Amino acid sequence: MLVKSKIVELADWLFEEEIPDGYVPDKPLVENKITIHTEPVHMENFQLSTSGLFILHSKMQFDRPVQILTEIEGETITSQFIFFKPAASKLPYGMSRHNIRYIPSVKSVHQVEPGIEYTYFIAVISKEYYLNLIKRDSLLHQQFVHEIEKGEYTSFSEEDLMATYEMQHTIAELIESKKKVRYEGFIPNLVLLSC
Repeated sequence: MLVKSKIVELADWLFEEEIPDGYVPDKPLVENKITIHTEPVHMENFQLSTSGLFILHSKMQFDRPVQILTEIEGETITSQFIFFKPAASKLPYGMSRHNIRYIPSVKSVHQVEPGIEYTYFIAVISKEYYLNLIKRDSLLHQQFVHEIEKGEYTSFSEEDLMATYEMQHTIAELIESKKKVRYEGFIPNLVLLSC
């Protein structure tokens, strides 16, 4: 699978990652941190990748409205969380949302606004890896798996759901952890937690 993103108004890609579809338990995690302070973008990206899995955590603010282009090639399951609040606010994130989607390849553009602090978290899992993580006949995943097998874009929930405090806390633990730990069980738990 291929995952890449860029600010439409800027020439360079923010990231472009090619990830093998199959999950190999002993393949090491690759960590990458990128900071961008180029008018109009202020962004800190934290990335983890391994076979069958790509994780991105991004904190973003913009000086003017811009568009973010994201492309995903290959059959993937995405678990995404979007948190946002006014940039000057000391309060926790407000109307934050999330969903899980099956994407057989997508190219999307989203507009972001100035004066808003965005925190974006996405786990992109290959279809092969996802189907090995879950019990296909579980009532929780049964309908979603049925839709995946049709090979058409589908969401776990018709409408985006509110992100809970527990979800925000789990994501923060992953990003802020200074320990060298194995994340093998983290993504299945996050996927199940977000259902």
